[in-house]
Amino acid sequence: MIIGFWSPKGGCGVSVFAASCAVVASRRHRVMLVDCAGDQAKLFGLSEPELGVRDWLAVDTGNTDSLARIAIDAAADIRLVATGTGGRVADEHAGTRLAAALRARHELTIIDLGRAEDAAVVALGRVLDHLVMVTRPCYLAFHRALGHPLTPLSRGVVLHDEPRALGARDLRPILGLPLLASFEPCPAVARSVDGGMLAFRVHESLARPVTALIEQLAVGRSAA
Repeated sequence: MIIGFWSPKGGCGVSVFAASCAVVASRRHRVMLVDCAGDQAKLFGLSEPELGVRDWLAVDTGNTDSLARIAIDAAADIRLVATGTGGRVADEHAGTRLAAALRARHELTIIDLGRAEDAAVVALGRVLDHLVMVTRPCYLAFHRALGHPLTPLSRGVVLHDEPRALGARDLRPILGLPLLASFEPCPAVARSVDGGMLAFRVHESLARPVTALIEQLAVGRSAA
């Protein structure tokens, strides 16, 4: 199963949520975490490798072995394909090749698509098993989401909830998407991220919605 997380706007928590999903899921499965956004290595307290997914997208034709060779150990049972040093990739076919290479590995894969700005990343998002938007209930984020090609393809929304004029009730009327999970701003989560402890313990305020979402997507996969 391949799950992709993306956000229409920066600062919505997509990278932290994707990393938390990888940590929670790794308690039961080996996980491949793919970073198209640039923050995952830092979240796991690692230096950014020279080679990563952007380099693979720029030069590879779909070789699964080469993808495995650039993966690094991020935590127990989590292999990370970091962003790397390559630039933005305009080749849409590269994204579909990456999806095929990941699917051939037959393992749980979580992808941080970031804001999905590259053509290759958008193409990748189009062909995943599950695509999930992570956003705040923010007018600017909702406005950007309305014009993004991945919005109508998303299964639903993980809401980084906070007191605002907009809220979960507005997701379906405005974006046409259901609420899959929500989490509130939590100082303990921020301290865990800032202290480099996310790889070792996901705070309960984040672990609960992460676990519920993973189980929900797994049920949906089985039903399909």
